[in-house]
Amino acid sequence: MDYEPDESNWTDSDLIAEALTLGADAALSMASWLEMSEADATSILDDIDPEVLDRYRGPDLSGEWADGPTPLSVAREITGQSDVDSTTIDTIADAWLSAADEIWENVLQAEALRTLSDAYRARADAVHAEIKANRESYRQAR
Repeated sequence: MDYEPDESNWTDSDLIAEALTLGADAALSMASWLEMSEADATSILDDIDPEVLDRYRGPDLSGEWADGPTPLSVAREITGQSDVDSTTIDTIADAWLSAADEIWENVLQAEALRTLSDAYRARADAVHAEIKANRESYRQAR
């Protein structure tokens, strides 16, 4: 039997904690689809070009995409109520966005580091292959 919390007894702190968790989860979920170029990775780590950041838009509550969250849908999900007051909606949305933004920034940096690490590893492998080829050519020249 799964435990279902009784949302009717939740405090503002409980609502905020749940909103923070859901916002962080949204950012981590988006991270699984993230791919970036070496140039973008370098920009994100070095000079943070706003044009580059625009290509990696993080989670939001715009509801722009099908089934995309909105402040009201997140508030309904957290409270378990269909009628949620505007103060609660705002509190939940602010917490959700705060966590999503913070995690997304970390996700971008981690992906940039991974991208560059992979690129440097590939370059190092190419250099090692060239070294081996040169060594073999020296051996054959004897």
